[in-house]
Amino acid sequence: MTPEEFVELLRPHAERVFDETGIPVEIMLAQAALETGWLGKTVRDKRTGQDSLNLFNIKGEGPTGSVTVDVVEYSKGRKVWQEAQFRAYNDYAESFSDYASL
Repeated sequence: MTPEEFVELLRPHAERVFDETGIPVEIMLAQAALETGWLGKTVRDKRTGQDSLNLFNIKGEGPTGSVTVDVVEYSKGRKVWQEAQFRAYNDYAESFSDYASL
């Protein structure tokens, strides 16, 4: 997906959240772009391949549960692979709304 397509797809959701919260549209879109690589590397369940629709890589349980992903964390300066749960959403609008509620 090109950056232009990314913005065209997600801008309406970011604008709605801006209207509700005042969080700048550009900030939300920039963070979502960094977290997902312009939607090229979204968080997917390692067993089922289910896309979480999680634009901000928020851990925990979302409206539709969670997806399980292997992630790198650091403990006492050492790199450690762990399973982590990331929130799953019904759509991108929910992902933006949840991000804004944090």
